[in-house]
Amino acid sequence: MKHVSLKTIATSGLAALALTLGALQPVAGAQPVEKCKICDTIFQEMDLIMACEYSIHKWDEGLVTDLRLMNPSLEKRLRELIARDRDLTQKYMHLGKEACDRDLCTSCREYFEFLRAGVTQSFIDTPMGAMTVTRAADPALLKKYHAWGDGMIEAVKQMSAMLEAGAIGGGEHAGHDAHCSAHDVHGAHEQGHSGQKQKALPQIPEAMLAELRKCEICRDFAEHPEIMFSIKPEVSILANGLVINHTVSDPAMLATYHELHDRLDDSVERMKAMTAAEAAKRLCSHCLKFDELSRDGAVIDGAKTATGSLTLISGNTPELRSKVHDFGLWVIKTMAEFEAMFGATEEQEHSGGR
Repeated sequence: MKHVSLKTIATSGLAALALTLGALQPVAGAQPVEKCKICDTIFQEMDLIMACEYSIHKWDEGLVTDLRLMNPSLEKRLRELIARDRDLTQKYMHLGKEACDRDLCTSCREYFEFLRAGVTQSFIDTPMGAMTVTRAADPALLKKYHAWGDGMIEAVKQMSAMLEAGAIGGGEHAGHDAHCSAHDVHGAHEQGHSGQKQKALPQIPEAMLAELRKCEICRDFAEHPEIMFSIKPEVSILANGLVINHTVSDPAMLATYHELHDRLDDSVERMKAMTAAEAAKRLCSHCLKFDELSRDGAVIDGAKTATGSLTLISGNTPELRSKVHDFGLWVIKTMAEFEAMFGATEEQEHSGGR
């Protein structure tokens, strides 16, 4: 299976289309960031941006950006800002190079050059934010796009440090204080739920645990069944594949989930060395489907995020993309059955049944 650990930078209160820009070397004729027609709309919402966590992920075929709002009370404003940003993106794709060169900053100009050269983008709304998945099918274009992404990742690091130091976004420690304030609100929101009487976790059938324990990929997770009830997967079907966004709903379990996720690289290396017959004996039914897609040529990639992890799967032929889409629909169906099974268990416990 082709699996690469992604370059991942989790930052404090950054937006993709604005705060990464100031650390980039300007090009002749480009607008300064504060006059960029796209970035200016984001700078006008600085308090909103400071209430977000933002990360960039570099995957085999492009880049993924993940924006998550920490303060639920600001969600309506964030949705409005995201909609304006997407409208402006479509507008400048339609207006073309001359308008981009006239109105946009260095980073935005470069991004639109990649779009015009063939980079494709998919927008995904998540429960408390949004993701953008971009892909370059041409190998030469992908190499240039990844190099540009490395520059953006480095810019995010620099701007994050400046925010934490209070060098931008207000007075001393303003960035840190604003971000901590957002975390406080989010924490209060979580505590409101956790302060309620905790329900006993349903009992996972032994047959299901036995299958997970035999699986080279899942056996570590089988030793932490409580995490299985905290992971909320969301499948988004893309033109060339899919994205699965795994969100850990209980913050207390996030560190353990990330530790288990780190072990997957070694597990995947073992799986890559298996024959199809060996995989059938050593993997669960879920991971066998991953293995089949990989043997068929699908690109499978993954990364940790601030709230869990991402899995990206893509195919380069219509037949393979159809298989990837079918897998996504199977995951959605399986998750619905899992929730229905254990939802019914909880109802029986409340009613005194067995």
